[in-house]
Amino acid sequence: MAVARAPGREWLGADRANLVAAFEWAAAQHDWECAALLLLRTFTVFYDHPTEGIALTDRCLAEQIGSEDIAMKLRCNQWYLYLRVADHVSARSVVDRLRASSDPVHQVFGICHDANAVATFDTARAASLLQRANQIQATLPPGADATQAKG
Repeated sequence: MAVARAPGREWLGADRANLVAAFEWAAAQHDWECAALLLLRTFTVFYDHPTEGIALTDRCLAEQIGSEDIAMKLRCNQWYLYLRVADHVSARSVVDRLRASSDPVHQVFGICHDANAVATFDTARAASLLQRANQIQATLPPGADATQAKG
């Protein structure tokens, strides 16, 4: 399937090759958290290359990333990339996994993804939701002390 090219993204081609090389380096070091964070921070580079982004994301998710929060954010990116290639079945499975999470934030994003994007196939709204998902910072549970969380 041909993917519409976003205006102004032509300059990302060379950066994409460098990012893939950095991803491959992190993977060779078995530093999957680094590889995952690289994908999260550079997600828009793969906007015009969704199948490549899906493949890299799948590789990360198949490994032990070390953080369920990072894994869930990767799944949000994966969901959007699935929509870009019109793989609605796979996008739906990501939504189901988000909704089944024990983390209420991930549950809410699963519900939002489901209600506002997957059902309507509105990729612009999906992109907006994805940006919000990636901006969420982990919060401490009620009564937790920040110094305990660092230790």
